Amino acid sequence: MTDELWLRETAVLRLISTVEAYTNAASELFITKKSLPLPKSPFTWPQRVKHYLNEHAIDLEARDGWDQVEAGIDLRNCLAHGLGNLTELLLSEETLGNRMKHIDVSVGGNRMHLTMATVPKLAEGCRSFVLDVEKELIARL
Repeated sequence: MTDELWLRETAVLRLISTVEAYTNAASELFITKKSLPLPKSPFTWPQRVKHYLNEHAIDLEARDGWDQVEAGIDLRNCLAHGLGNLTELLLSEETLGNRMKHIDVSVGGNRMHLTMATVPKLAEGCRSFVLDVEKELIARL
């Protein structure tokens, strides 16, 4: 593995981890400010999406940047859980290749292939997503 590829993969892991931490912390802050009982924090993205719908009436999948974030989640899962190889769950996804186009990643063989454009596209999607989620939460305070 080249240093350049390692740096791109590390950036993907950090970007998605940051978005996860932000969405959890923002939700907790919102619930605390509204003096509501704090529910159990979501652990997975499907749980996080459901949590935001139930607790805030916000559809995360409809937020700006979601397509890039969702692709980044899949890429992160490939890197973190499959050590660069597609996991069994990802291999079963029929629309994986189409989702990955949002961040300029191709799926070939048993791997995902990043390009120089992957991290900038993912970073912009993450930024748009976080700003849109924040806007929606603030509107509900």
